[in-house]
Amino acid sequence: MKVVPVHAGNPGPMTGAGNWTYLVPGARPLLVDAGVGHVSHLDALFAHAPAGPVSVIVTHAHPDHASGAPALHLRAPAARFLKIPWPACDVAIDVPWEALSDGMDIETDEGPLRVVHTPGHSPDHVILWHAASRTALTGDLLVAGSSVVIPASRGGVLADYLQSLETIGNIGRVWGRQNQRYPTLAAHPARRPQGGCPPWHGGCPPGTAQKPRQRNRQQVHHPEEAPRVGGGTGRRDRAQAVFDASRPATRRGRPGRRGDTA
Repeated sequence: MKVVPVHAGNPGPMTGAGNWTYLVPGARPLLVDAGVGHVSHLDALFAHAPAGPVSVIVTHAHPDHASGAPALHLRAPAARFLKIPWPACDVAIDVPWEALSDGMDIETDEGPLRVVHTPGHSPDHVILWHAASRTALTGDLLVAGSSVVIPASRGGVLADYLQSLETIGNIGRVWGRQNQRYPTLAAHPARRPQGGCPPWHGGCPPGTAQKPRQRNRQQVHHPEEAPRVGGGTGRRDRAQAVFDASRPATRRGRPGRRGDTA
C-alpha cells in the first residue's frame, strides 16, 4: 500500500514530535486525519495533491487529529469530510461531516480501506484496514513503546479500549502506521516488529518499507492479561475496576460500580 506521510507540524507535550497525517495518492487522493491547520502541513499536502484530497477521514475528534478540518475545507472546498459521529465534539469543527459506520469500505486507488470502529481512547475512534497489504492506519489506538492515554473527561473508556485491542487482534496480523516513538524501537531491536515499521503517534517516516507481521503481544496486550483489580471476573469487569480505581475521589460515589466509595 502506497501512503505518503505528511507531518502536521504540531509538536507538544501530548504529541511528542507531532502528528503525521497520511495521504493515499492517486486520481482520488484520500487523507487520513486533518492535522491542526498549520500552513506548513497544508502546503506539504497540496504539494503532493495539487487539487487537494477528494476525501478526508478523521480517526477521531480530538483536536490534534480533527481541528485542521476547517482550514482544509477552505483550501479544498469540494472535499468530503468523514468520521464516526460524536455530536458533542463534531459541532465545534465547522465542516460538513458525513457519517462513517463500522464495516464501511472506502474506495481508494490503492484498493478499499475498511472502517473498523475502535472506541476507548474516544467514543468515535476508528482504524482503517487495508486487507491487501495487511496494513492498519491506527490513529491513537496504539503507541509503540508506551501507553495510550484513556481520557475519561474526553470520552475515554478503558473497558472499550481493551475490547478494541481484542477487535484488531481478531483481524489477523496487525501492524499500525501511527504514533511517533520510532527512536524507542530503534534502540530496542528486539521489540521492533519484524519487517516493518511500528505503530506510533506520528507514523512511519517517508521511505520506510512495510511488510506484514504477526501480532506482537508486547504491543497489543490481551485483555486476559489485565491485572485483576476488584471483584470482577470478566475482562470488561476487570477493566472497569481499573478505570474506577484510577478516578479522582471527587468523581467517585456513583452507586453500583466496583471501586466506588460509599
